[in-house]
Amino acid sequence: IRKKGISLPFTDYCDPLVSDKNNFREILDFLLTEGKESHWKYLELRNIKDLSPFVFPSLTYLGHTLNLSDKENRIFHSFRDSTRRNIKKAVKEGVKAEISNSLESLKKFYKLNCMTRKKHGLPPQPFGFFKKIHEIIISNNFGNVILGSYGQQTIAGAVFFHFGNKSVFKYGASDITYQKLRANNLVMWEAIKWYSQNGYKSLCFGR
Repeated sequence: IRKKGISLPFTDYCDPLVSDKNNFREILDFLLTEGKESHWKYLELRNIKDLSPFVFPSLTYLGHTLNLSDKENRIFHSFRDSTRRNIKKAVKEGVKAEISNSLESLKKFYKLNCMTRKKHGLPPQPFGFFKKIHEIIISNNFGNVILGSYGQQTIAGAVFFHFGNKSVFKYGASDITYQKLRANNLVMWEAIKWYSQNGYKSLCFGR
């Protein structure tokens, strides 16, 4: 098993929580020493700010964030034609999207998550993982579950976190059997509308 050091594992990004660069230099020196003694293969800092001259990245990535400050119709018309068509198709086909923060809605999402992970050849996280997310984050009004349904069947869903004026798309899943209904597009659009209408300034889609 390869050992490695990661800042806040499983987060997309988090800048160093330090008051000045001197503090960061001390922390970095400690981490490098600890990493060498513990035989880490590498240290991963998931930040969005330039940390030079202390750190020169060997790997970089792009983050995707949607500005929610615009009016709803302008946001909608900024999408690609195909995305707008998919949202309209989902509505026309009778797909409904519901926003919730209940544990029951998370259980429905989890069933879809298991299906999606299996499709990709990956084991699903234990439900206890999502139960803790509900207990600590969602039930304290720091997150939402949005489910797309067709008739009585839940066919798509997503989990979002939010804090301050920022929101984050964290998990998404769907039943591929109903892919042609484009429920995922409607679920995402309903999330964008909700966060825009409730004063959030950005929605981060991750890396």
